[in-house]
Amino acid sequence: MAWSTPATVATGELATSAWANQYIRDQFNETVPAKIAAAGDLPYGSAANAVAVLPIGAAGAIPKVNAGATAPEYLALTAQAFLKGNAAGTSPEYVSGVEILDKDHTQDENVGAPEASMYSYTITGGVVGANGGIRVVLVGDALPEVDGPTMTLKAKLGATTVFTTAALALGFGVTNRRKWLWELWFLNQGAENSQVWGSRIIISDDLSDNFAVAAGADVLSGAGVNTSAEDMSSNKVLEFTSDWGTFTTPPSWRRELAIVQRVG
Repeated sequence: MAWSTPATVATGELATSAWANQYIRDQFNETVPAKIAAAGDLPYGSAANAVAVLPIGAAGAIPKVNAGATAPEYLALTAQAFLKGNAAGTSPEYVSGVEILDKDHTQDENVGAPEASMYSYTITGGVVGANGGIRVVLVGDALPEVDGPTMTLKAKLGATTVFTTAALALGFGVTNRRKWLWELWFLNQGAENSQVWGSRIIISDDLSDNFAVAAGADVLSGAGVNTSAEDMSSNKVLEFTSDWGTFTTPPSWRRELAIVQRVG
């Protein structure tokens, strides 16, 4: 029974059972405590002098106003998406975006013979999704051995070695530390076990500048494209390694920072 305007009792008037049921029992049944059925239920006004209840939602549910602006409801959650206001500023919507998964500024001195890891990160299963991806940026510097060995760089995901460089000769011009930047990214192509990759690397000339810009013959740069079929629904290790081979004086290859981003 709906809420009714409280009665005004006259002097000497007797309260009948019908009167008491309407103005006492039924009125209390329309109050918020009477409407609540479970912990977490959300009461709201459904009309003038009327209370309704939005039952408690699932864990993590976000309440919002419905399209008709008449009652609250729960916003459906979208996995691995970002929430923002729409262009009109009238309702929330989910969009793809970029999330920082890891940022590491620990200096890592890497000398690999035959091969050593300069950086690794475990991508949690399901984080990338069927159409998302990962972008990694590594930055550092190097001081090779004079007339020393060549170096091979590798990028791996799970059991797949995605990229392997040719043997890079870095043993020339070693007065100053050579700066390097390695960038890599992949996107899943509609399935969690279908990746397309891109990569690029730049290794500067032998310059003392902290921002080594030069067009000399000693500058090394390159790019790569590849595919893989690692199942990203389970945890996968993304790893970068270097292999200096055999050397007399240990060369120095330092990673100064690493950033891992999820794109999706």
